[in-house]
Amino acid sequence: MNHNKLKIISLNVKGMNKEQKRRKLIKWLHQEHYDIILLQETKCPNQQIANKWIFGQHFQSIWSCSGTASSGSAILIREDLQIPDVRFSEKGGRLTKIEFIWENQRFVIASVYAPATPRERGTFLREMTDFVSIDDNENDENEDNGDEPMYLIGGDWNFVEDLNLDKFGGNPAMGTFGAQQIAEVKLKLNLEDPWRRRNPNNSIRKRRPT
Repeated sequence: MNHNKLKIISLNVKGMNKEQKRRKLIKWLHQEHYDIILLQETKCPNQQIANKWIFGQHFQSIWSCSGTASSGSAILIREDLQIPDVRFSEKGGRLTKIEFIWENQRFVIASVYAPATPRERGTFLREMTDFVSIDDNENDENEDNGDEPMYLIGGDWNFVEDLNLDKFGGNPAMGTFGAQQIAEVKLKLNLEDPWRRRNPNNSIRKRRPT
């Protein structure tokens, strides 16, 4: 399989405590043939609970748990994808990250569930950048294992970059706190929103009809 054909999805699942919901999700993920799945708002309080869930029968997984039945993020890798030497890390119930080499390209993929409150979000985004990015020394040590890392970050950010294009419902004057920080993250890690690049003037309502 060519890495350009890896099929990746990011989902806010709004809680995964119900077994029936988990089984439906797994069935759908297999039907759609997703290779890597980024989950947010899993509401998984600890690793012991995650171990009891049925994801391990179908996927490699890493969970970031907050200690309470709120927030939570996870990354699932389809078990038969057979990516060797995947490195997993997590932080604070809101960040999970995997690193791996796929066909001579180094990937860093993160699942993010940002705080809803602006003050917490600003601190979180600054810490997220350090958590996700690979420092120059580490990159030099791994230069034989692929090119410069390709970053992919998916998640629920709890803010929008453009009130006119991205916001739907709620207070029309609020919701952009974090846009400046995420612009700096995008610049540092060479990120872009591919949907927005292809649809520069389209409203988010056209992407997510109700």
